[in-house]
Amino acid sequence: MDNRITGIYRTYMDTIKGVGKKPKAVSPNMRERGDRVEFSPVVDDIRMVKKYLEKVPDVRRELVDRLRTQIATGSYHPPIDKIVEKMLGD
Repeated sequence: MDNRITGIYRTYMDTIKGVGKKPKAVSPNMRERGDRVEFSPVVDDIRMVKKYLEKVPDVRRELVDRLRTQIATGSYHPPIDKIVEKMLGD
């Protein structure tokens, strides 16, 4: 265990020794290229799904309207066994 602690301590000390030092000179090639970020293909998939979901309405208006009408006219009769299953979590 002491070797692990010593190793961690050395790593920490090496890290803080570099704090406050001047950064190394950057070659002209590095300046011209600039910073680059590359995203994995998963990011494109996430963007595509997000765009699709933005187009999907939060509420299925037709279903809500149909159920409201059925409730108002007294013709809505939900299956009791399904209600019990949902209530009991089965």
